[in-house]
Amino acid sequence: MKHSLRFFYQVLPLLLLGWLCCCSALAQDRRITGRIIDENDNNTLPGANVVVKGTQVGIVTDADGQFTLNVPSGRDVLTISAIGYVSKDVTIGNRTAVNVGLLPDVKTLN
Repeated sequence: MKHSLRFFYQVLPLLLLGWLCCCSALAQDRRITGRIIDENDNNTLPGANVVVKGTQVGIVTDADGQFTLNVPSGRDVLTISAIGYVSKDVTIGNRTAVNVGLLPDVKTLN
């Protein structure tokens, strides 16, 4: 009996460590890159917001309209918005690069 308990207490930490490693591997973020452009004239949109829908994880595009964002596991939709443009939700799926065109918001511009 004592031998069984000693074996259990020696193996238990290894089992827990293995379980934690598996869980952390499943819960990793995905790195998504992309570019946001004006859909009418293909000009880049610096300062556009790219946010993981349902979270506060987001970033603003650089001067070339490009972004890199770490998307938490289990999240699959990005919300893209920019002043003067119609916001758009984009499903990532299995992609690691997402290029999005936004249309000008005519109501805002008028």
